[in-house]
Amino acid sequence: MLTSKTLIYDELLENQGGRCVICTEELTDRYHTHIDRIIPGEDGGAYVLENCQLICLKCEWEKEGITPDSKYPELRALYNAYRFFQNEYRSSERRLMAYDGDIKGTTKSPYVTADVREALIGHQAFTFERFKVAESELKKTTRKMGEWKGFMKDAPCMSEITAAYLLSHVDIAKAKYPSSIWHFFGFTPKDSAGVKGRNPGKGRLRAPLWAALGMSLIRKNGNPYRSIYDTYRAKEVKDKQARFRVIKLWLSHLWDTWRRFEGLPVTEPYANNHLGHDGFYDPSKFGWQ
Repeated sequence: MLTSKTLIYDELLENQGGRCVICTEELTDRYHTHIDRIIPGEDGGAYVLENCQLICLKCEWEKEGITPDSKYPELRALYNAYRFFQNEYRSSERRLMAYDGDIKGTTKSPYVTADVREALIGHQAFTFERFKVAESELKKTTRKMGEWKGFMKDAPCMSEITAAYLLSHVDIAKAKYPSSIWHFFGFTPKDSAGVKGRNPGKGRLRAPLWAALGMSLIRKNGNPYRSIYDTYRAKEVKDKQARFRVIKLWLSHLWDTWRRFEGLPVTEPYANNHLGHDGFYDPSKFGWQ
């Protein structure tokens, strides 16, 4: 009995002639395909060959009554596939290093035979290959998006992967204020670790942006964001908190530029509109077009 999702997918694809069992449309690739459990998980259905079928993403949404979270659900599926294989590769790499005693605090395991190690290396190579394929497909798709061509490709510290993450998670029309996008990605004080009643999912959403922007925004001297970071540090704000604030400023500039690109109304910053502050960090001065 097959238990690996990869093995299940390969055999189901062959059994179904490469077509969705509901609409019979051709299943173009793994990233646009869903392994559907005939008996749902909440009813005890497992991911085994006898209980699974392949369906396209459109049929999955219709079957489950799912409303996509963003305007680009297919891009979301590509991004999720990219993250899945990236995590699988990193996990297998770390496991192999631990077995070999190459991670601090570990020693080489005497129980890992040559055959087991060879299998682990093979799995690592496979997941790395799929990770790079998913990454290439995600970048290629992102470069076709109107937002990428319109302003994201020239935005400071904006890579195709960061753009794909944003486009696949955010409907900017629903973010009426900069604080809306801060809160969505967990960059408000009430989303911080240790705060009572916080949503832990916000930390998960925040992590990719923190990884992508946390250092790149302040890496080079002369970068306008670096000057803001240095100002905070001069006021004895701790490094992590200073980077946190710089990312919030970057998100504000993203919000302003994206909303203008879409022809949506843009309000004055809260500090200016309600608190009487007269300072304003113009996005165009930071490289946004």
